[in-house]
Amino acid sequence: MRFIFFALGVPMMIMSFFQVTDALPFVQSQNLFVNGHEIVLTETEQADLKQQIETLFENSHTLPALGVVFDNEFKTDLQDGIFVSLKFDVPIEINDLPLDELWFRVSPEAFGFNLCRANHGIVQGRCIYVDLNGKTMQNFSDFVNSLPQVQEKLAALPNVQEEIGSSQQKIASQERDEIQLQQVAEEGQHAENEADSATHSRSQSEEQNENKNPQNLSAEQTQDTTDDKQNLDSKNLQNIQLSDI
Repeated sequence: MRFIFFALGVPMMIMSFFQVTDALPFVQSQNLFVNGHEIVLTETEQADLKQQIETLFENSHTLPALGVVFDNEFKTDLQDGIFVSLKFDVPIEINDLPLDELWFRVSPEAFGFNLCRANHGIVQGRCIYVDLNGKTMQNFSDFVNSLPQVQEKLAALPNVQEEIGSSQQKIASQERDEIQLQQVAEEGQHAENEADSATHSRSQSEEQNENKNPQNLSAEQTQDTTDDKQNLDSKNLQNIQLSDI
């Protein structure tokens, strides 16, 4: 169709499709990414990958999708997992959605998946959903994982996971140390509060004793004064009686 337009001297029009399968013949290149790294394939592997993609989409249904993708989030997701990129040599439309590239994640058990649209390298906007019509991605996933370059890239993954696990263990250890320090600090504060409480109680007890002792002393002094007065009165009475004699 494109060659006919060029031959007739008619400006190229944006091709529009309802089914993704109708757009596959216009894919310029298909690229494979593992954990954010592009896998370099031989010509034979490229041809095999193209055939496997066509088999994957065979008898599928293109449906409206509610999913929306944002470029920064997609680039983050791209760092974890296996993705396929389908680049078109000209801008096209699928269900009135413009694009020049499609991305999808390889998920073995998926019965359907979102195609993320890209324009000029920016992956953003409404997705296109593909229903695999009762089959899964398992066969396609098996093929991708059988490629030596993919196996080599995935073999390095456990080392990364070990580093992540080691970092998580260090973080967990630091958190435990912080919790222990916090517990020690809380216990010290509790002991200090108990000591302050005991000191305060002792001070109150001493103060009560001090307030109580003057009262006792005053009562004793009053009693002593009364006794002295009685003794003096008794002596005066005796002196008066002697004087009368």
